[in-house]
Order: sequence, then structure tokens, then C-alpha cells
Amino acid sequence: MTTTPSINHQGAGSPNKASGEVVHVYRVQDLDGRGPYKPGVSMKWSSDCGPILPTIHQDFGPDIATAFMPGWHYGCAFRTLEQVRAWFSIPEVVRLADLGYHLVSMRAEPVRESAHQLIIRRKLPLRRKVNVVPWAAVYSARVA
Repeated sequence: MTTTPSINHQGAGSPNKASGEVVHVYRVQDLDGRGPYKPGVSMKWSSDCGPILPTIHQDFGPDIATAFMPGWHYGCAFRTLEQVRAWFSIPEVVRLADLGYHLVSMRAEPVRESAHQLIIRRKLPLRRKVNVVPWAAVYSARVA
């Protein structure tokens, strides 16, 4: 997995120090712009096989919500497709697709970043101005 430097990771309890830089990111979400870690959903797609990756609280501290400012839409995302492939196994992707989740690309501002994921923000809702990335294109290298 390719990792990038922690450009905006401020650690637990620190204020939001988004840089204003807008970057291209990848995110898994449904048509409403919600990610797959909402109550009652993750147990429908996640498997016990595969890597155990950190939650946002493990990556960014238990008080990460203090970095969220009114007027913005926040979510978790990935900087690279390699991070997406490391996070979701092929069986999980099949279940996510069956549940109506898509991989999308969008432009967003990183708020915090770890080696695994980013927390992003946008003025636009996360469901707006996104491009769907076909799951098959992302995972074809693993299947082939």
C-alpha cells in the first residue's frame, strides 16, 4: 500500500487546521452520500477476514468531532485507490454493491489524514458532483 505524508493530521484534541487545499479523493457511499459505517449497516457487509483497520477515533483521537465546523459536510475518504483496495476486500465490495454503495471520486478539502484514511470536508453535500468509479475497474488487478 502506498502511504502519503500526514499533511493535516493534528492528533487528538487539536483544532481543525484544514489547509484550504482541495484534492481528488475516493469515497464509498450510497446515493444519499452516506458511508457504509452507519448503525446497523456495517454488519451486513464487513467480514472477519482481512485487515483490521482503525476507526476514525483510533486514527484521529476520541474528540475528532471537535474539528467539525458548522456549514461543512464531512466524511471519510481515501487519497489513493491502493488505500481503497487495502480497506475493502472483494467479498466486502460485492456486498457493498448489493446494498447500493458505490465508489466515487470527488474534490474535497482534507481536514485530517493518516496512513489509512482522510477526513474530508466540502461545502457541497457529499452526494453532489461526484463521479462513480466502477468497482470492477478498481479490483480487476486483484482478480486477474
